[in-house]
Amino acid sequence: MQIHEENEFGKLRHQELFLKLVKTYSEEVKRIIYFYIKDPIMAEDILQDTFISCYKKLSSFRHQSSYKTWLIRIAINQSKDYLKKSYVKRIVLGQIREKPSTLYTPEYRTLQNERDKAIINQVNQLPVKQKDVILLYYYEEYDIEEIAEVLQTKQNTVKTRLYRARETLKRNLEGKDVDYEF
Repeated sequence: MQIHEENEFGKLRHQELFLKLVKTYSEEVKRIIYFYIKDPIMAEDILQDTFISCYKKLSSFRHQSSYKTWLIRIAINQSKDYLKKSYVKRIVLGQIREKPSTLYTPEYRTLQNERDKAIINQVNQLPVKQKDVILLYYYEEYDIEEIAEVLQTKQNTVKTRLYRARETLKRNLEGKDVDYEF
C-alpha cells in the first residue's frame, strides 16, 4: 500500500502534495467522519479541520504509515474531540440518519431502515475501541492489517476487539427481530 502511494505521490512539492491528498482521500475521510458525527454540515467542518491539520503537519510527516492511514487517524481524532463536548453527546449520539434508497418496495425499504437503525444504534453503544474496529471493518471495508495501522495497535488486538464487538452486537440484537450477519 505504501509503495503504491510513494509511486503515486512521488516527490511532489508541499502544496501540490496537499492538493493531491485532498483530491484522493476527501470523500473516504468524510464518510468516516460522518459515521461518527451523523451531521453532514458538521462533518464538512471536521473534514476541513482534518485537512488544515494535515497541511500544517505535512512537512513533519514521517512516512511510518501511508498518507491515507495518517489522514484517517487525524479524522477519527478530530471526530472524537468534537464528540467529547457534552452538549454534542446529548444531541448527536442518539440521532440516526436514514439512507435513502430507490430500490425495492416502500415496505421493504421501511423494514430495511428499521433494521439499519437497530444495528447502528447498537454500534453507537459499543465502547469506542470496539466501535472504531466495526466502523473500519464493516463500513469502510478495511482488512485487519489496515485497521491495526490506522489505530496504531497490533493485529491481534484488532481481532480481539472485532470478536468482542460482534459478540456484543449479536447478544444485543437477539430477540429484536433484526436480520443481521456479523
